[in-house]
Amino acid sequence: MSEVMQRILADRRERIANERLAAERLRADRRERIATACLAGMIANPECSGKFEDYANDSVKYADALIARLDKEAKP
Repeated sequence: MSEVMQRILADRRERIANERLAAERLRADRRERIATACLAGMIANPECSGKFEDYANDSVKYADALIARLDKEAKP
């Protein structure tokens, strides 16, 4: 394989890796934003009580459930 072709393939692999990394960051940011909103709602509710660790775990579970539901609806 020629040097030019090798460079083209290497560039393409790097671009694909960068796109995957960017997509993973977007998913993580989305999850964090939703979990933060869930956590804020739980903390603001005067009827909720419990450990902070439980609030954190529950907010992530709610975020994951909401993301799964939204992604399911978004698929054609």
